[in-house]
Amino acid sequence: MDSYNKKNRGIASTVVIVTVITFAARLFGFLREILVAKYYGTTYYTDAYIIANNIPTVLFETVGAAVLTTFIPMYTKAQNEEGIERADQFTWCLLLILIYICLALTIIAEIFMKQFVLIFASGFEGEVLKLTILFSRILFPSIFAMTFLKIFTGYLHIYRRFVIASLATAVGNLSIIISLILANFFGNVMLFVYGSLICTFLQVLFLFPSVFELGLFNHIKEIKYGLKYVKDILPLLVPVFIGSAVHEINAVVDRTLVSGLEEGAVSTLNFAHKVTSLVISVVAMSIINITYPRFSEAFRKGDKKEYTNTLYRTFNMMMYIMVPICILLIIFRKEIIFVIFQRGSFGTESSTRTAVALACYAVGLVFTAVQQVEIRAFYSQQNTLYPMIIGAICTLFNIVLDVVFIKQFGYYGAALATSIAAMIGCISMTILLIKRKTFSADIVIRIIGKHIVSGIICALVTIFLANCLEFKAINIKTLFLTTLISIFAIVFYTTVEIILGNNDVKDIIHVFLSKTLRRK
Repeated sequence: MDSYNKKNRGIASTVVIVTVITFAARLFGFLREILVAKYYGTTYYTDAYIIANNIPTVLFETVGAAVLTTFIPMYTKAQNEEGIERADQFTWCLLLILIYICLALTIIAEIFMKQFVLIFASGFEGEVLKLTILFSRILFPSIFAMTFLKIFTGYLHIYRRFVIASLATAVGNLSIIISLILANFFGNVMLFVYGSLICTFLQVLFLFPSVFELGLFNHIKEIKYGLKYVKDILPLLVPVFIGSAVHEINAVVDRTLVSGLEEGAVSTLNFAHKVTSLVISVVAMSIINITYPRFSEAFRKGDKKEYTNTLYRTFNMMMYIMVPICILLIIFRKEIIFVIFQRGSFGTESSTRTAVALACYAVGLVFTAVQQVEIRAFYSQQNTLYPMIIGAICTLFNIVLDVVFIKQFGYYGAALATSIAAMIGCISMTILLIKRKTFSADIVIRIIGKHIVSGIICALVTIFLANCLEFKAINIKTLFLTTLISIFAIVFYTTVEIILGNNDVKDIIHVFLSKTLRRK
């Protein structure tokens, strides 16, 4: 039992540390979004940049995420079967093949860029279309850097170098911030666009010393011997891509379908989506990056008890953190958007519209995060079929709901459609995992039940306190009181969880308090 608690607290400790570092790194990303909103607001410049940046991101960042997901268990398999040298040769062989794919995609994209842009923004025309094509030609080669970044990040995760991998994000975002400031100072938006391209390569350079230290470059010769494992991984990439990229694909579908609406529709959805994406990348992915290698290894070793225990802890931890965040995003949506974005060209009207979109996206936030855990549960079992099928169904649902809701509610409907699609996907995967006996229905219902009870009580208390204070206008006093209420809500939610007997929450609190007191 002591060994179990020690291991449990070890996971919680790593999650807390990496989440804090990732959050600090992502703050630079939010500062970047704040400056974009301040300098360019919800204008055609912003719309053009968003679409131009999304084209390489969706085409390869999501593929990169699929590579990262499949790379970790395959590297471990090669390492266990034939040693570190063969595993490193597999890494270089995979990287070389991906570079060739990048080269082919870049040539095709540069020739048919207009067609690529119209796929992502079918409603663009005239000057905004020309501007988007120009930005896209500049930004597309960033897929080369994304390739190295994903492989190097996965390599560092395997060797538990989570901190340095998280810090690379801060380097990239800081570079973009500098380019934004220079672009505004000189009145030349192209400095911002070229800066965005350079930042992706700077992140790769930042990771080079750590990767070199671990010895990856010692096995760059005779990489052909790693081809055996590349052949095993390539058939998995397409289903993993579809299964893992549902969140981003649905966001792209939303922007594509609203691109024909009024000016700023794409930007409004993008800024709202950035807030929820920050939560997913900082909290959800930090937890997954730490626990996924652990339960994947447990499954391969046949340690069913460790496998299921780690999965339940991940599931429980994810819900504990995401539920109160979701509640606060919905209740204090106006205040959050005001603090983050409302300045310069991003006025009150833009702020109000983005706040509504944020609430609609936040409805599905818990489902999106939990679904990421469930997808990895399937991948750890070498099952890529079910996540692919459910991902395809969710995307289809999202498209149908987009068409219906956009006619009724405008671009808010697109955000709501994405949340409903996430809910459908999460529930479907939970049922499948129960049927496959990966999850026990009783344990899952008990975990979810505790969080529902805690969440409802937390939401009612938060709404009551907010109504008592009667926020009529957003000012310094309002923001201060909002912060106090949010802190109280999280503490209250945590207290209810402990009363209901959530041991994982106790471990997180133990880790947090022990590290805080140690510093003092």
